[in-house]
Amino acid sequence: GLEHGSRAGRSKQRTGDAILCMLGDMKGSFQDALKSLEPLELPKVTPPLEILASLEKIPDLARSYML
Repeated sequence: GLEHGSRAGRSKQRTGDAILCMLGDMKGSFQDALKSLEPLELPKVTPPLEILASLEKIPDLARSYML
């Protein structure tokens, strides 16, 4: 009975290692994908400061919106 239990524990550990390894690979490829997207995506993003500045130019904007 004990032998069977320890064998199951070992295979469970191996499965956990495999999953962690897979997640590590996924994270790595995800970061690579992000890096390759960066130059394309950055110009589309409007910085929050610019948004705030343009909101402040609208005189009728209620102050509650600014909070």
